[in-house]
Amino acid sequence: MDNKWINQKNCDIRTLYYQGLFSSQVQLAKYTGNRGFVATTGEHVRCKNAPEIIYQPYIGKELDEVNLKQCLSTKKIKLLFQWIRKIIFFSSWVQELISSAQLKKWNVFVDRCHAHTRKTVGSFSVLWKKCDFGQQKDCAEHKKRYEKCKKEHPDAGLVFYGVSRGSATTFNSAALNKYDRSRLRLFILESCFDSIPLVLNNWYPRMLSYSFLSNMFLRLCSFFTGFEKNGVSPINVLDSFPPGVPVVFISSRFDTTVPFLSVQNIAHALAGRAKNPVYFLALNHSDHPTYTIEHVEDKKIYLHFIHALYKELNLPYIEKYALAGESKGLLDAFRL
Repeated sequence: MDNKWINQKNCDIRTLYYQGLFSSQVQLAKYTGNRGFVATTGEHVRCKNAPEIIYQPYIGKELDEVNLKQCLSTKKIKLLFQWIRKIIFFSSWVQELISSAQLKKWNVFVDRCHAHTRKTVGSFSVLWKKCDFGQQKDCAEHKKRYEKCKKEHPDAGLVFYGVSRGSATTFNSAALNKYDRSRLRLFILESCFDSIPLVLNNWYPRMLSYSFLSNMFLRLCSFFTGFEKNGVSPINVLDSFPPGVPVVFISSRFDTTVPFLSVQNIAHALAGRAKNPVYFLALNHSDHPTYTIEHVEDKKIYLHFIHALYKELNLPYIEKYALAGESKGLLDAFRL
């Protein structure tokens, strides 16, 4: 058996993906196997040894906060001006270096063979003030992707897939934007935190136990980013979340960024409403945000569970992975 997707219902399914904080669409490569995906720039992006988890990914547009950089020109005069600009805008330069190093660390490769712009997803910086941790700005961006997908694929069923900030965005957006429920097939929410204040309290339990320090820290977050102290968070919009649609929450006990307990809390809170089939996939070894590529055991469990669930929901799946998930009883093991 090869990695051929089986689509028994011959249905049109698109996976609307939303990336994490301070990331570009390149993060998607960790879920699309050796096939990779075509970025909004026309570049082909793939991640070496990544599992094939996402079927027909849909990006639609890059987030407004992401500032893609141009490929370096070989003309000396242009190179000179580019380096002058980088020195002047030091923060942007540092972010470019970090983004490039991150791709190397993840074994992500960007092929510009069919690029239709001088800008590349291989190097970018982020406008921090446009980042709001899954709140109103992110929800508006998510809706833009949804509407664009709806226009381009009017008959497609949708799998909503988010990672970290992207999963909170997906959760909040589904609750607030009242999407057409008949189109929704599944939510996959990796590292979906319950709320930013609760995550911060997990990071700095002693310091933030003092209310004045906690308020000061949140104010600093609001000053440097688009975060709003009283903005929307998943734990506060539970009652508006669309009923009936299966939801998968994924976390790792080794995650030091979005704590396991934060994800467990929102997963059990949604399951407690008894209005959605809810799964909580608990991994043991991987850190944030590399669940699919960091540890062999976690990677296999993640891959096999997702494909077994795809098969059960009559969504496109890869047979060998689905069978492995079924033989291990993963759906029952992680069902809440």
